Amino acid sequence: MAVAYIQSIDITEDGKVRVSGHLSSTNLDVSLSEMIPVIAPEDGIWNYELTVTPTSIIGADMLVPFTVEAPWIGDSDANGARIIQPSIVPNVPDKEIVQLKGKKVAALSTKQSNMVWLIGAYYDQTANQLVIDAKYSGGCFQHLFTLEWDGSSLESFPPQYIFNLVDLSEYDPCKALIDVQLRFDISTMDFQIDEPSKLHIGTPSYGRTLTVELQ
Repeated sequence: MAVAYIQSIDITEDGKVRVSGHLSSTNLDVSLSEMIPVIAPEDGIWNYELTVTPTSIIGADMLVPFTVEAPWIGDSDANGARIIQPSIVPNVPDKEIVQLKGKKVAALSTKQSNMVWLIGAYYDQTANQLVIDAKYSGGCFQHLFTLEWDGSSLESFPPQYIFNLVDLSEYDPCKALIDVQLRFDISTMDFQIDEPSKLHIGTPSYGRTLTVELQ
């Protein structure tokens, strides 16, 4: 199967969106193209399509590194970039990976309209991004997420911080389970990484909490 495994998304200072990762086999080519909207997106997230195309019938099943770029089309109010990898399998939703800004808030949200399940998380030190893999209930439209932090820490050693992943979208009546990877730039939260420390990630709709340990 022609698949690209995305490992990083970067909006560069010279006005580009750069996506890096690995292709699933040697007979694949990959391209990134901007999906220019008629009007600016209300959620401030600008969409890009990552297309993986076979270059020959036969290829070796091995991971091949790739990096692709496209012009950054966002404006000064942009919240991030969404990379969409179209599915080639019928009835399987497209894969979404979204780069977003974290948000410092006065109080963490306690409600959301859709169910969200946390799958896994890690800290990408190179990009200063907290990466969260999740599933959400829906499929009628693209959902908007935010990562909240109220500026506090638990009185412990090592320091412990509570983050809250929130689906900001209105109720989605569709019943599909959508896989999404969210990459949050936590520098926008005025959050300073301490090592060692622990980041606890929760969500208003589900009891499971993920813990990322920074050593």
